[in-house]
Amino acid sequence: MTKAPQKLRFTRDEWRACLALSMLYGLRMLGLFLVFPILAAEAKKLDGGADPLWIGIAVGVYGLTQALLQIPFGIASDRYGRRKVILVGLAVFALGSFVAALATSIEILAVGRALQGAGAISAAVTAFLADSTRDELRTRAMALIGGTIGLAFALSLIVAPALSAVMGMEGLFWLTGLLVLAAMIPVVRMKEPARKKAMDASMDQAKKTVLSNGQLMRLNLGIFMIHMTQTAIFVVIPLALIDMGTALPEHWKIYLPVVMLSFLAMIPPIFWAERTGHNKPAFLAAIGLMGTAIANVAARVPAEDHVRRERYLAEIEAQWGPAPGRLQTDGQTIHVLGAQFGDVFIGVQPGFGYEGDPMRLLFESGFAPTHAFSTFYRWLREDF
Repeated sequence: MTKAPQKLRFTRDEWRACLALSMLYGLRMLGLFLVFPILAAEAKKLDGGADPLWIGIAVGVYGLTQALLQIPFGIASDRYGRRKVILVGLAVFALGSFVAALATSIEILAVGRALQGAGAISAAVTAFLADSTRDELRTRAMALIGGTIGLAFALSLIVAPALSAVMGMEGLFWLTGLLVLAAMIPVVRMKEPARKKAMDASMDQAKKTVLSNGQLMRLNLGIFMIHMTQTAIFVVIPLALIDMGTALPEHWKIYLPVVMLSFLAMIPPIFWAERTGHNKPAFLAAIGLMGTAIANVAARVPAEDHVRRERYLAEIEAQWGPAPGRLQTDGQTIHVLGAQFGDVFIGVQPGFGYEGDPMRLLFESGFAPTHAFSTFYRWLREDF
């Protein structure tokens, strides 16, 4: 008679590492997310804050410096140790928060946000977690951190508008800096984990392997586009709500039911996907649902107008058939999906390719875009 396999459980040290790193991530992300729902609206009160371009820079420069420094911080953590690099990154993030709190102009606010992003410790924290847990429990450990980040995001949407009414945007940045300093406490108390043997490959080999992986690059691009869309939404939605008569401190009344319903709707598909192994269909459905949620028909371009103005009509029709094609069309017009908020347009880009391989356009030379894809960008360039 064979024994039933024992269920793997975290050891005491693994639990301590997971909880400490979850606390670190939660406090840091809560500090970051607190300013997210109110930044675009409150930044207008600063010198130069009426410029939409600078508002976009102040919101987005965090992600730019984060992306540029993520790999260098990861390499530094391999060379000098995880704890040291994480503490340095948190200190830089806190400094950026305090600079943003003292900002009197939109340019100084952007500098503070850039410094916040320069504390790019996500790779170092992930490596710390990998060194501190067994491979068999890695997914569970990452899920614990992911859940903490999700809760921090949900909490920030609810409390940020109300807190901004009490302490203003500068008060939220001071609070952000203090939360990040508090996040340093569990790191200081943790021991440097034993380094696990890394893949025996040079940096050039590693970059070649990653960049040549078409599936990984498709996933990276998809995640980039989702995050870009979400960030763009939070630039314009608070301003649009204010224009519709909803004061900033009252925005939580909209965010709270949306967040609660989202969590309730999210749980069943996650469990279904994990139980059945259908992770890809669930992922694609989530992306499609997000696109559908903002997919208002902003413009209808007549097929004859598209035929008259499209320079590469022959190439497109050779691949996709006669205009208007079969994507985003009613047979007579081609639909441009999105919504306009003042001088800002948030659009839903048509697919790159076709069902089953929607990203093919990026990876195959000579592959023409669809009628809808070409029309979307021509409308933005010439008509919007």
